[in-house]
Amino acid sequence: MKRTAVGLAAVAALGVAVVIPSVGQSQAPRTITFDTHTKSVKVVDLPPRGKSSAGDVVMAISTLRDSGGARAGTEYLSCDLTGRARTFESANYECTGTSKLRDGTITYAGNIRLAAHEITAAVTGGTGAYDGASGNLVSTTTGNEDSKQVITLK
Repeated sequence: MKRTAVGLAAVAALGVAVVIPSVGQSQAPRTITFDTHTKSVKVVDLPPRGKSSAGDVVMAISTLRDSGGARAGTEYLSCDLTGRARTFESANYECTGTSKLRDGTITYAGNIRLAAHEITAAVTGGTGAYDGASGNLVSTTTGNEDSKQVITLK
């Protein structure tokens, strides 16, 4: 019992040590904007075939371009259908994505309708220059296979 209490105290102290340095170190939010163009979409339609049903998966790969039109990276998206829906467009999906950029990656997740004009997801992390990233991603449809993506990092 004494060992458990000491172990819990050590864990609690570690948690405090991690939290205290971050207090007061707020940074201004950073906004990154991309124009995206979907290059590839793959749908995995599980039984019953031809109907939107739980477990169906949509995967997409998109090119990311900066405001000057230069290629900035690639986005990889995977969305799982979370329940039944009358149509593919009206279904709710649980999606995860990764934007692979020159200086690292940004990951995000959210429950969305793929056919929505505007989609919001939570930034869940990153690597490299985006290590430990948090914030949100808003994607607004601008054309049939195009959208504007605004990522706000906190």
